[in-house]
Amino acid sequence: MQEYCYAGMDLGKRQHPSHVAVYAKIDKLLIQLCSKWMDNWDYVDQLDWARQAIGKFNIHRLYYDDTRAEFEGFKEVGDLPAQMKGVCFTKKMKFQIAVEFEKAVKTHTILMLADHRQKRQILNVDNDLKSMETPEGHGDSFWSNALAIQASRDMGPNIRFL
Repeated sequence: MQEYCYAGMDLGKRQHPSHVAVYAKIDKLLIQLCSKWMDNWDYVDQLDWARQAIGKFNIHRLYYDDTRAEFEGFKEVGDLPAQMKGVCFTKKMKFQIAVEFEKAVKTHTILMLADHRQKRQILNVDNDLKSMETPEGHGDSFWSNALAIQASRDMGPNIRFL
């Protein structure tokens, strides 16, 4: 039985695509339900899709890359769903969530969809967390998946029992 759903979103627009990864947590296993690419989407449309995904998948927490504050205007006017939380990428944060992603892969506690573009972009990220720019992106799905895993790890203390 599904416990909770979590998501991660790496924002982009023109030069780089956005990518969203949605996971269901069943016991200690994260199962990817959705891998969504948003090439050249406007931020309004990306936020609208995120709202719909939160409702459809019953997402409890969606972490998004807030390093460049693309959603700041929406946040200021109260237009972001409560489930969405911005994460500013510092060097320390990036390595922390990358380590958690690696642990999930190595311990087989994550099952991902067979999205070949997603896989190529994950493998595009090197040990220094740098990625080569390609026509498909520059490691965008690495960060969305890492953010989703982090969202699932951070949720524990916020769970309330009624």
